[in-house]
Amino acid sequence: MTITGIILAGGKSSRIGQNKALLDLSGKKIIEIIYERISQSCNEIMIISNTPEDYQFMGLKIYKDIFPELGPLAGIHSGLPNSNTDKNFIISCDLPLISTEAVEYIKNYKSNKAAVIYKKGDQLQFLCGNYTKNCLPILEDLLKTNSLRVQNFIKKIDAEILDAERFPQEIFFNLNRAEDYEFLKEQFPSFQ
Repeated sequence: MTITGIILAGGKSSRIGQNKALLDLSGKKIIEIIYERISQSCNEIMIISNTPEDYQFMGLKIYKDIFPELGPLAGIHSGLPNSNTDKNFIISCDLPLISTEAVEYIKNYKSNKAAVIYKKGDQLQFLCGNYTKNCLPILEDLLKTNSLRVQNFIKKIDAEILDAERFPQEIFFNLNRAEDYEFLKEQFPSFQ
C-alpha cells in the first residue's frame, strides 16, 4: 500500500518561544526524529511550512499553506493536493515521540472512511492519522468560512477513531511549552 507522509511544521510555536521542529534532542532536530520514525512506513515524505527555508537541509519537498495563518486544518489541506497518493499520514512536530509501530498500525488499518485517527483517553490525536483526498472539499469549505474547529471537521468527515490504548502513553506526548521541552531533554534517551 502506498502512502505519503506529511509533516506539519507550520505552527507558530508561540507557547514555547522558538520553532519546535528545529529544537534539538540528543543531537537531532525534532523534525529529523519524526522523519526517521515515519520513513519506514511512507513511500514519500513532504513538509508543510510557511518558512520553507528553515527545512531545506531535509532534502524533501516543502509546500506552503494554501490558506495561510489558519492553523493545522490548513496544513492538512495544503498537504493533500500536493500528494501523489490517495492515502496520507499526517503528523505534526508536536509529537516527537511517535512510534514506528503506531505509524505502521494506522497505515495498515482497513477503513472505508475518509480519515483514521487515534484517540488516547478522551483526547483525539487528529495530527497523527491517515487522511484521504476525499477530505479536501470539506476542508476547503471549512477554511473558506473560517470554521476552524477540529471537532467540526472530524464529525463532517465521519472519521474512524482508533483507541490508542495498545501503545505506550508517551508516544502522544505533546510538545507545546518550554517545560515540555525540558522534560523531553531529560527523558528522551529512555523513550527511544
